[in-house]
Amino acid sequence: MTDCDARLEAVRREIDAIDAGLLDLLNRRAAAALEVAAVKSRQAEHRYYRPERETTLLRRLAAGNAGPLPDAEVSRLFREVVSTCRALEQRPVVACATVAGARAAFGHFGGAVDLYVAPDAAGALATVVATDAVAGTDAVAATAAVVTTGAGEATAVARTPATAAEARCDFAVIEFSPGGEAAPAVADVAAAGLALCGEWYAAGGERYVVAGREPVPPTGDDWTSLVVAADRVAELESRCAAQDLVVRSTPIAGRASSIADVAAHKDDPRLAGLLAGYGGGESTMLGAYPNARSGRRAPVGGRNGGSRLHGAGMDSGRASARDGARRGASAIRAAVGGNPMIRRLCIIGAGLIGGSLARDLGRLGQVGEIVGSSRHASNLERAAALGVIDRFDTDAARAVAGADMVVVAAPLGAMTGIFERIREAAA
Repeated sequence: MTDCDARLEAVRREIDAIDAGLLDLLNRRAAAALEVAAVKSRQAEHRYYRPERETTLLRRLAAGNAGPLPDAEVSRLFREVVSTCRALEQRPVVACATVAGARAAFGHFGGAVDLYVAPDAAGALATVVATDAVAGTDAVAATAAVVTTGAGEATAVARTPATAAEARCDFAVIEFSPGGEAAPAVADVAAAGLALCGEWYAAGGERYVVAGREPVPPTGDDWTSLVVAADRVAELESRCAAQDLVVRSTPIAGRASSIADVAAHKDDPRLAGLLAGYGGGESTMLGAYPNARSGRRAPVGGRNGGSRLHGAGMDSGRASARDGARRGASAIRAAVGGNPMIRRLCIIGAGLIGGSLARDLGRLGQVGEIVGSSRHASNLERAAALGVIDRFDTDAARAVAGADMVVVAAPLGAMTGIFERIREAAA
């Protein structure tokens, strides 16, 4: 046996011992979860899913991570540990309407959940409201959940007929703005007697929200969502700016109103005072929930291209020192103070040149929001994941809408076609 073989054998024995220790610790944690369930079962009211506690736990573990595991992987691993232990107490049933929604449900809750596939977002919401099966729908329960390819990409949801008991769900996961405008089902959450209790971002930046029956206590880094009349959005944004609160607003598809997300919990005195002055009858509270991008700036993301970001705070103080190098324009501007030279910049072509420009402008803090566009979604996804851009759209005409400046970082031969596509939107 060579020295290398001997070293490998020793390291493998060490890994085996570590794995045995991990198994013991995991089972000890599971036993503690069962004890929690026993205590809760003796209470008149109890909640098995505590998003504020789970969020705080994951943030604390990521903040204390010394590596070499990346923070994102630490959060992913412990989310699954939490999910598995939670299922020993009570296994949640989550409604969704698409395969992408199923992936979002697993991403937010972890893998130890049961899925219920509804015909659409409104149907998913109705299953949480209903006490029995939703009459007149062809909703089905997902028993095998997501079918994956060899690369691990979800491609389909296995479906089997649902009984009346199976149709009652604990939560619904809804894509926030599948067509660039907020989904009406999200705005209907409060009317259904529910509340938003979480959010999740897909790899491409698409944002999903979670609706449930219980309000969520504050975590120290939260969003509160409201429905406001379209002609009152500017006033709300002005009031938020005066309170140093970030607000992002998205028009609701087919309605003369918008959903405004304010970067504060609904119990925050600043927000309570702001809403009291704004007029209680002028807005509808949808709920408060933890910021899914805590410690990072909060990009609007992916196809959710109808949102606008406002406010002087822009996640000030949320990025930890160890993540400082990854902060982009929004967080940098918060650190240096003042108003940006460019409120919204669109860069068409997120390759080496366009990406470098976006990164450097972000570091200088002179851009409020950076929107990327390219024919290659993979480049955009990587740029968003690295914090180089705030959001993206593969449709250049949509990407330039509302931009104060447009930079085309594309080959000369492609520019004529790009200018034709964006001419009207950029006018």
